[in-house]
Amino acid sequence: MTSGHHAILIILIILSFVMIAGCSFLPFTGINTDGQKGSIDVGFSEGLLTPETTTFRFDEAMSVFSRQIAEYGNTTEQKADGPWQIHYIHGMDVDPTGNAGRWVFVAGRGDSTLLFSYDKYGGTIRPWSETLHVSPIPVDTILTPPEIFSRNHAIIFSQPQNSGPGRMELKLTGSTYALTITNSSGMRTLEFDASTGALNGAHD
Repeated sequence: MTSGHHAILIILIILSFVMIAGCSFLPFTGINTDGQKGSIDVGFSEGLLTPETTTFRFDEAMSVFSRQIAEYGNTTEQKADGPWQIHYIHGMDVDPTGNAGRWVFVAGRGDSTLLFSYDKYGGTIRPWSETLHVSPIPVDTILTPPEIFSRNHAIIFSQPQNSGPGRMELKLTGSTYALTITNSSGMRTLEFDASTGALNGAHD
């Protein structure tokens, strides 16, 4: 076999590994056998928030989602089984005002599930094959991320100023916001009631 054939073979092997590794980041849902609330991992990694990062308001993402979900429903052939309901919200690269560099929603209707993401590239909806095991979020009655940040500013930014927020991500399932803050001091997670904004718990 010539050196040229060796090079092609090596490239094909590398490409195969890349494709296999990429599949490991596909999103999934799960539920514990004892009936505890399941977890959702949408498969996106959170980057470090920098001054150059563009962030987007939660209501802006919701507006784009509402418009695209209406268009999505008109183009799908599946039978409409009630309205689409959001079961999971994830804000990545969250800034001190509650805006995020990327918003991800997981929504369900009947046996159908979809994944919506909104960032600097716009809004994208794609079908999702997983089954949801978490309750719908009452988006009309919960506090928005900016309201959570406004009401809990002193708690969220209680760390020394020189440590800074570093990186923040916000997840909402059911009626609980989970804000994870990572900086030079370590990592901590704050849990807030989505209806009242009250701090329910904090752990490192």
